[in-house]
Amino acid sequence: MCIRDSYNFYLNQYPLICGHQDEVNKYIIDHKFTAVNISVGREGSNEDGSIVFLVTYYINQMNQTLAVAELPNSPEKCILFHTFNLRMNESLIGKDT
Repeated sequence: MCIRDSYNFYLNQYPLICGHQDEVNKYIIDHKFTAVNISVGREGSNEDGSIVFLVTYYINQMNQTLAVAELPNSPEKCILFHTFNLRMNESLIGKDT
């Protein structure tokens, strides 16, 4: 079942910035980001669906975050967001998360 079938969600044109994976990787290195987790998006938001995209979440020592999405077999990556003033949920720090 598609997530939009269960919830009143709609597609939107969200501002992304995309480039060849080499350029996005350069941005990641230039801003000293480290990947902290990677997850996959699956067709229809279904756990058993085919993988349709990959999201990598990064942080750096300047309390910034970056989320990057990529499609299988695509030469490009897209920056979903670059945020500032990260505050961690201290109740999760040091736990198995």
